Amino acid sequence: MEPGAWRPGKRGRSWFALAVVLVFVASLVGACAGPAKEAKPEKTMVIAMDVGDASSMDPAVAFETASIFTAHQCYDNLVTFEGGDLSKPGPELAESWEVSQDGLVWTFKLKKGLKFPSGEPVTAAAVAYSFDRVIALDDQPAWLLTQTGMEVGSTKALDESTVQITLKEKFNPDAFLAVLTYPVASVVDPKVCKEHEKDGDWGKNFLAGASAGNGPYILEKWEPEVQVVLKANPNYWKGKVPMSTVIVKHVPESTAQKMLLEKGDAQIAMDLRPEQIKDLEGKSGFQIIRGLGDGINYLGMNVAYQPFKDNRVRDAVRWAIDYDGLVKHVLQENAIVLQTFIPKGYKGYNPDTPYQQDVEKARQLLKEAGYPNGLKAELLCSSGVAGGGVYWRDIAAKLKDDLAKVGITVEIKEMTSAALLDIYRAQKHQMVLMGWGPDYPDPDALAKPFANHRMKQLTWRNSYYNDDLADKVDKAAAAFASDERLQLYRELTDYVLHNGPFAILYQPRVSIAMRDSVLNYQYNSLWTTELASIDLK
Repeated sequence: MEPGAWRPGKRGRSWFALAVVLVFVASLVGACAGPAKEAKPEKTMVIAMDVGDASSMDPAVAFETASIFTAHQCYDNLVTFEGGDLSKPGPELAESWEVSQDGLVWTFKLKKGLKFPSGEPVTAAAVAYSFDRVIALDDQPAWLLTQTGMEVGSTKALDESTVQITLKEKFNPDAFLAVLTYPVASVVDPKVCKEHEKDGDWGKNFLAGASAGNGPYILEKWEPEVQVVLKANPNYWKGKVPMSTVIVKHVPESTAQKMLLEKGDAQIAMDLRPEQIKDLEGKSGFQIIRGLGDGINYLGMNVAYQPFKDNRVRDAVRWAIDYDGLVKHVLQENAIVLQTFIPKGYKGYNPDTPYQQDVEKARQLLKEAGYPNGLKAELLCSSGVAGGGVYWRDIAAKLKDDLAKVGITVEIKEMTSAALLDIYRAQKHQMVLMGWGPDYPDPDALAKPFANHRMKQLTWRNSYYNDDLADKVDKAAAAFASDERLQLYRELTDYVLHNGPFAILYQPRVSIAMRDSVLNYQYNSLWTTELASIDLK
């Protein structure tokens, strides 16, 4: 042995023997424990979707399709709809509830032991803070709560797990619970909001691109008109979700969506055109999910624009449109004709479709209104995809041709959804092509925007103010008797059909294309789907 090499003496030999014994014992323990479990690989899913309309991911602000879709995945509510069933809300954060006989006081019991990602508990105080925050911010969707008779201070924490909401006036119980399923009634983490509050904004600027809920996903990143990145909430109270990451890529062009899907760079394509759906149908490696949407696509006419002040002009527009041709040739049957504001499948649905293209009648109405030589109007449309899977520009082109036959010359102005909404909300348009999705599955969710200008929604945007109509909407919302409600909605839909600032066009069908590796996709007509249920094989 070389000089300096270690030689075990008596003590050294003892330590050496002990080491051998420990290694032997460790091997026995390992053998008893069995082979080490391998961590499950993280899964990432990519969705190709037009998310260009998103303006904020804060549930107190979110009011567009992409914003609602995202907020729903990040936040939980007191109650929710399970899967695609919109017939009756069930418990989520609340385990039970009751309402007083007069319908004014609601008491919810929360599930215990739930926490936000920050570690803070989900309490009754957090619910009260969340609702007060929405009402105090008074942004676009705040009316959903205030219309029920809620105001700041209406929601109180009786104890850590008991929430009491006191309404100022009667509001139909079914409609009230339905309202509470919408993202605006999401429960946010007060600690996170307060930590990021600036100049009394309740954390609004921070939550525009972040999340503070206890839902299945956490918003990691939102790059407007680029992508939304969602990461699984590791401590989600319902259990670990299958997908570790969901990336929603902003892909406004359906051709690009289809290409990503076919290459395998996206697992789901949300906005394919009807002919693209047909091309994929039956092909190996793909599947198609279908359903009837509850959205409404319509032509809005701003009454502040002189010609449209006269309902005879608005009626001429309604008689000029070839509704059947629009559905058959442009939408390729991926929609049904709808001319009233409550969609098929909802209580209060009015199936009347009295308007069909009648060029002579439309010309006569224009003549009576003082426009014997016709008129000109500007039509705004989005550059994105409309309900039914076709581009808005294609619908606009069809309407332009129809209206030209009666002497109405239309100039189409195409722009991004965000730019269009800025103009529309400022009442600065003449005509506009838009879609509307109900915020909760109750006829009140359609009557408010389409017939009550006080809500500052669609009738207001089109400068149509009718107090009698608005009063009837309020009466229907407060009605407890089903027969009375249905009669009121029949009267409302009939009136708006013939006198309102709209030509309601169609109710779209929904066709979503995906790889056959996608499992457990559950279509929901309100927020598209529950990402928490989706897995990849």
